[in-house]
Amino acid sequence: MAGDDGGYLIDTGPLPDLGRALLRHRALDHRLGPAGDALVADARQVTLWWWQSKQVARQLWRAREDALPLGPRLRRRQAAPAVVYPEARPMPVWWPCRSSPSR
Repeated sequence: MAGDDGGYLIDTGPLPDLGRALLRHRALDHRLGPAGDALVADARQVTLWWWQSKQVARQLWRAREDALPLGPRLRRRQAAPAVVYPEARPMPVWWPCRSSPSR
């Protein structure tokens, strides 16, 4: 089970990649402090835009929506934050940092 500050809980058992993503987020938060949380929040906003515009990982995210134990009413909107969470990785995690500025 995972939840937000508002008390909304979601059963992550059917989707182990959500648990792994949460562990990555916690490790980043431990390493960078509040900046890690801010980076993940920004990354989630980007992935939610991808979800909304149906540009990235459409079949994967649809399969996750179907696997989550949510009712049919408002299913997609309720599931969206959890559905995109594993792909919400801050750019410094995805791309290696450059040692010198570009000219």
